Amino acid sequence: MALIGRIRERAVLMVVVIALALLAFLLMDVLNSGGSAFGTDPTAIGTIDGETISAVEYDRQVRQALDNEQRNSPGSLTDRRRLQIRESVWNNYTQNILAKKEYKKLGLAVTEDERVDLFTSENAHPSVKGAAAFKDPETQEFDPSLVIQYIKSMDDPSMDPAQAQNLKNNWKVYEEFIVNDQMKKKYAGLVKQGVYMPSWYVTEDHKNKNRKASIEYVNIPYTNVTDDQVSFTDSDLSAYLKDNRQKYTREANRSMDYVTFPILPSGQDSTDAEVMLAQKVNEFANTNDDSLFVKMNSDAPYNPVYTPVNRFNSNVKNQILGLNKGGTFGPYLESGSYKVAKMVDRRSVADSVKSSIILRKISATQSPQQAKAVIDSIRTVLNAGGDFEALASKHSEDSSAGNGGDRGWAKTSSFSQPYTNAIFYEGVQGDVMTRRVPLGWALIRIDESTPSVEAVKVIYATRNVEASSRTRDDIFAQANQFASSNQSSSSFTTAAEENGYTVASANNVLQNQFDLSGLGVAEQLVTWLNKSYVGDVSQAFELDDKFVVATTTAINPAGLQSVSAMRSELETEVLKLKKAEFLKSQISGTDLAAIASANNTEVKTADNVNFAAGAVSGLGSEPKVNAVIFGLEQGQVSAPIVGQRGVILVKPTSFEAATELTDVEASRTTATTALRAAVNSNLLPALAKSVEFVDNRYVSR
Repeated sequence: MALIGRIRERAVLMVVVIALALLAFLLMDVLNSGGSAFGTDPTAIGTIDGETISAVEYDRQVRQALDNEQRNSPGSLTDRRRLQIRESVWNNYTQNILAKKEYKKLGLAVTEDERVDLFTSENAHPSVKGAAAFKDPETQEFDPSLVIQYIKSMDDPSMDPAQAQNLKNNWKVYEEFIVNDQMKKKYAGLVKQGVYMPSWYVTEDHKNKNRKASIEYVNIPYTNVTDDQVSFTDSDLSAYLKDNRQKYTREANRSMDYVTFPILPSGQDSTDAEVMLAQKVNEFANTNDDSLFVKMNSDAPYNPVYTPVNRFNSNVKNQILGLNKGGTFGPYLESGSYKVAKMVDRRSVADSVKSSIILRKISATQSPQQAKAVIDSIRTVLNAGGDFEALASKHSEDSSAGNGGDRGWAKTSSFSQPYTNAIFYEGVQGDVMTRRVPLGWALIRIDESTPSVEAVKVIYATRNVEASSRTRDDIFAQANQFASSNQSSSSFTTAAEENGYTVASANNVLQNQFDLSGLGVAEQLVTWLNKSYVGDVSQAFELDDKFVVATTTAINPAGLQSVSAMRSELETEVLKLKKAEFLKSQISGTDLAAIASANNTEVKTADNVNFAAGAVSGLGSEPKVNAVIFGLEQGQVSAPIVGQRGVILVKPTSFEAATELTDVEASRTTATTALRAAVNSNLLPALAKSVEFVDNRYVSR
């Protein structure tokens, strides 16, 4: 009872203690999670201008974009392309978040009447009007009734519910795209109306672009001064850094050193490939189905094309061309593969062919089936006596449409393989063939063809010399052993030197950068780098044809970079300035010939130097030189100019004034139109740069 009494006496103190404990618990949870205890969105991966960026919505848009890519360009989705698409989606998504805030501020909207017009009027959105599904099959003109018909079809009770829902979901996304694009146009339109180009600027710009000068100059290269003739301190580097803040202000970034372990085939791998192919030579020589044999036994696809003898390239050309029909040669090693060549046929083919095409491209608005259907309908018209040139002019999506589909004369290397095969090897003069080509479906007509050169059809069974799984495992074990045995930067560097490994560097790597010079696509490695501490050593990462082990050497926050982070660049620039000061101190007088002689160089000339060009013939890009020239009098020698590669002195020998601008208003209109056109692509990216933007995608990888 006494204890309870004491507790009651100190009730206020206990309440305070408990409250503090609860607060500490909440703060600990906040600090550990990296977020806020109030209103945190656990799916957020960043913010833009205070608006949350949702990981769920971002991932949804990425999946949709990747699906579209696979549907429209099957087989093209490499790791690099996948990451490029993710980056593009990110930019569009975040810019749209920001844009919607601007639309709201300005009171911009798309009314219901506008929405209807965007899909079902003659002023429909270009994406709607260009969709093959909404074009009349006969006239290929936009038909609004087909849009209405398509929308109604989604409510057809006979349609599978899951399919109907999928169509509705896709249509909703498509409709949002159209409406958002219309809003962008309205917003850009408002900004464009604020673009103004004054007449004085147009006149001055015309003068700058058209006045010219002839000059004499002396360029004293920095290589005339050895590095040990000048010196600098860290104070010089710091001063240069501060004087060039804008140049060295960067996003948050990190640097690392790394060692690569190339995944190369061993001698045993090469022998295994040769033996494996040698065992198939007799079967290859005697098979009646070359296509099936190559498909089952070769690392390279079956490619039954004729090659003119005068363009046949191989290390063993004479041996192959000397084969009889059905004969084989090999295995032989060429371009990293063992090959067996088989002579299939010889014939005369045309050296060049004149052809015409009607092409329907595969795109986001025209599927392969739709493109083929249009080509088939055009072929039907042709068979009924239609004019090829007229049909090409009206329906072809090839650049030759304006010439009635005429592609002119071409040799075998001019076009894609399917097109080349058709006009050189599969048809004769006068034939019209339907073919699938890389861009879509096409009608191809051979206009003129005269066989004149000998060609051979040689097919190959190929076995690539590649690192086996055994070899790959051995190399991985080597890389993994290096990583596990050297868990500090100092140990990493020492062990690399002892083993003769080359240590390379990747500096100033941005948080969401995925493509590194010298390494290629390295998303996982960059993710590790962003989560590491200075001195950490990574595990072995596999990147295409190599394993990589890295150590973190620097973590640089956003803003003006430190001297240590930019030392290499700063030393290069400061060394150049110190050499410039040294060279300037050695120059006396204004006699260019004497100055050139004293510095082991010569006086050179340049004509038609243009103020606005920023470059001088013989000097390259030297904007400072151009600026100085047109501030001098004829015959006046400039003071020494610190250039990109040396100290330069220049003397104008003559000037040519710009012709008078006769129609200022027309030029002003042209310049204004060009400036307004740039608004479309630059407006939202510029807006995004003007607000606070936090991108934490790397955290969730």
